[in-house]
Amino acid sequence: METVIVIPTYNEEENIKKLLAEIFSLNMDIDVVVVDDSSPDKTADIVEQLKMSNQRIHLIRRNRQKSFAASYQDGFEYAQSMRPKYIFQMDADLSHPSKFIPDFLKNIAGNDLIIGSRYIKGIRVINWSIKRLAMSLFANRYIKYVLSLPFEDCTSGFRCWDARALSNICMNHMSSNGYAFLVEMVYIAHKNKYTIKEIPIVFVERNFGVSKMSFNLIIESTLLPWKLLLKNIIRRQK
Repeated sequence: METVIVIPTYNEEENIKKLLAEIFSLNMDIDVVVVDDSSPDKTADIVEQLKMSNQRIHLIRRNRQKSFAASYQDGFEYAQSMRPKYIFQMDADLSHPSKFIPDFLKNIAGNDLIIGSRYIKGIRVINWSIKRLAMSLFANRYIKYVLSLPFEDCTSGFRCWDARALSNICMNHMSSNGYAFLVEMVYIAHKNKYTIKEIPIVFVERNFGVSKMSFNLIIESTLLPWKLLLKNIIRRQK
């Protein structure tokens, strides 16, 4: 198997069917693992119905405590059991256009991680307010400075991993549960001297559903760089 895409979902009934159709319209060697975090809407039921006619669709229904990071951890474990060459991370809200998937696969050879960046070759974001764009730009500059990371978009959720490289990251020792999990993974990969490359994508704000970003997640993302630095200092002193 060439590629597995892991997609966490929570209340994405308006988007998931269209997203899966777009992915499979690429006619590539791709399986998709949807990890639904006990959505109150019909997201999981829609995926269950679609997988009856498409064996390349897989569904994990999570009934444990809701967590963005835990959903990815479960999805990665399932994906690794399928023994693919590459594993993608991708949002379910259509903000990550499927048409860029071939670009990731063209660039992954010789690399451990490809990040789909909104902030190289200009600002490539559609339908965001100036306030939200400014917050995102500031967050990425802040993370880049505190953690000494050489990347423009540390918070991007559109990524492609070499499956063997991903398997060497110990998910059980992650510090974060929310979107800060994305930053933590990049930091660990960089510290382990993974070869990481950014490629330009266009990010499109969702048309349906509600963003999962909350005040608590923003606070977690703000504190995470300092927690990671402290963990790294403690580890080096042992």
